[in-house]
Amino acid sequence: MPNTQECLIDFLASLPWKAEPTEWEKLQAKRHAINEIALKLGVSPRTVYRWSIKKQRPIGIPLLKLRYLMEDYGYYASEFAGLTQQIRSLGAIIARSGVDYNVVARKLGFSQSANLFRVLHGQCGLSARRQRIVEDLISEFIAQAQA
Repeated sequence: MPNTQECLIDFLASLPWKAEPTEWEKLQAKRHAINEIALKLGVSPRTVYRWSIKKQRPIGIPLLKLRYLMEDYGYYASEFAGLTQQIRSLGAIIARSGVDYNVVARKLGFSQSANLFRVLHGQCGLSARRQRIVEDLISEFIAQAQA
């Protein structure tokens, strides 16, 4: 199963082409896709390009946003495999809605926001108390979205 970065590389390689595209048309389509992805993730097109040629690895919030964006494009990144539905939902809210990551970390009582990343990446779990807080945050977000 591919990881998030490998999903990006495959996505860019498999852009829809007309019957016999020229190299110029392929390059233009790839640039357009890179620009669109960069805009959605809040990073520079150069950063996305560097990820696509494995000169850099996505990290932090851009990695989280990229993972869920690739899911929107029909990819399933290997990093999703160990996550509970609750954690996937929380990650999706942070990645797709613009909810402030640091605010979520504080509401969960993390002294360091990096601990929330560890949870969202499946490196550790949550206590029962924090799981209840996550449930409340998800419910709160759904209520706000429906209002």
